[in-house]
Amino acid sequence: MSIGELTSKEAVENAVREHDERGRDNFLDTHGFGRSTQYYVWYEKKLYDAKAIAGVAYGYQFPDRGTLSN
Repeated sequence: MSIGELTSKEAVENAVREHDERGRDNFLDTHGFGRSTQYYVWYEKKLYDAKAIAGVAYGYQFPDRGTLSN
């Protein structure tokens, strides 16, 4: 399991959509991530916690492997 395997734009968009639907704190708590202090994803004029988005997107791309942990 490696973040380098994450190649699906759709998976990242699904993670961003989930983030927007749940809200930041609920999304982070649900998936076991903390707030980012340094790295963010800039998508459609909003900032998202990069590790959390990448970890959850990995789970969308590889549902049999699940979300990457923090």
